Amino acid sequence: MVEVHNNCPMCPIINIHLNCGNFPQTLVNPRLLKVLGYDDCVVNSGLPLAPSQKFSFNYTHQKLLMHPKTWYFQCE
Repeated sequence: MVEVHNNCPMCPIINIHLNCGNFPQTLVNPRLLKVLGYDDCVVNSGLPLAPSQKFSFNYTHQKLLMHPKTWYFQCE
């Protein structure tokens, strides 16, 4: 299971990209995690993750380490 958590209590985050190595797109719905290229995957189609919200998905494969690469706060 992969879980992405927005720790900001006030601002949504958008366009969340993960370092994902050679993650095979066939393992997960591209609306949940879309492989854009080697070591670049976008979460939730780049849509906002609300303050303190979690987003998760499962895949069956060997364990792959994924780490946040880039994201943007959407605060006013």
